[in-house]
Amino acid sequence: SMHPGGVNVAMGDGATRFVSNSIDRNTWRAIGTRNGNEKETNF
Repeated sequence: SMHPGGVNVAMGDGATRFVSNSIDRNTWRAIGTRNGNEKETNF
């Protein structure tokens, strides 16, 4: 859900996180892939 300064997201493992609007575009894409096996912790 959108909020001032960012968005709340639900992760595939059931976790929820607040992600800032200033997140790097490539990081945002990496955490959104389903089969890429990326392990992103930079947000």
